[in-house]
Amino acid sequence: MYMGAIDRGSAVTVSFAADSANEGAAHLLVGHGRTGGEAAAESATVAPGAAASVSLTADDKGILRVYVDVATEADGGMLEVKSGGGVLTARAIEGDTTWVYAVV
Repeated sequence: MYMGAIDRGSAVTVSFAADSANEGAAHLLVGHGRTGGEAAAESATVAPGAAASVSLTADDKGILRVYVDVATEADGGMLEVKSGGGVLTARAIEGDTTWVYAVV
């Protein structure tokens, strides 16, 4: 799902807090596909009831993709994306989730 734009050069931090009732670990992946084809990615594994954050710098135009892979479609938690010192998006999610931002 398209979530908006991020300014080129911005530091981006993505956090996921997994619900304690989740049936298994979740995987948080943030990838930045640059216009020239070079990519950067950061990831973390999040146990039920735990939280993790990953950070990267969106240093060139392209696409920033946030992906959370949960154990079952009933699993969920709170996903938050921060950039430029503020919260861009924060929502409770359920099931595998993909958010996409344009880096401009």
